[in-house]
Amino acid sequence: MVVVGCATTSTTTDESLSSKYQKICLDSSGKGRIEFLVNKYPFTYESQINLKKNTFDLAFDFPIVGERQMSISLNPKEAAKLLNHSSVVRMLESSIEDRADRENIINAVHEFYVLTSEFVSLKSKNQFSNVYSIEDKNQHFVISRNHGGFVYEIDAYSPNEKFYERVVMKISDPKYRQNGPILSLFLVPEACEK
Repeated sequence: MVVVGCATTSTTTDESLSSKYQKICLDSSGKGRIEFLVNKYPFTYESQINLKKNTFDLAFDFPIVGERQMSISLNPKEAAKLLNHSSVVRMLESSIEDRADRENIINAVHEFYVLTSEFVSLKSKNQFSNVYSIEDKNQHFVISRNHGGFVYEIDAYSPNEKFYERVVMKISDPKYRQNGPILSLFLVPEACEK
């Protein structure tokens, strides 16, 4: 049972919100891309929530670059510590070495993974926290949270009978909103292993 206790901007019932929340599939495989500032990194992927290791495991297969694996701890405090060992994070950070706003961007990347850890941890337990708000309109089910000066969003859309066929996790800095998200992870599940 999902506990949905949050401010919403929709007129749907809690049961309907719970059903939509359940359709966000994180144990999946398919295609996707990471958008980081102006760079785009397409990939195929497999992901799963590993409750034995308490991680959200992702295997990305990037063209030319090859496979990169990432495990995000389901403990947000641990997630921040493990980022320095991630080849995906190092790949992103290496693309911004000369930027004046590099420190803010690195903070956004770290905040993205910590908030993803928090969200996936709650989702793995079928729980929902009231620190998130929900917007449900135009076939988009958007869960968002303000934290550390950033806005974190999960935008799930294009539902089929079992799961959303598009899930976007992104982080933005409201001061630079016109530039779009700093980091977005697009997942297009072709198979869902719920």
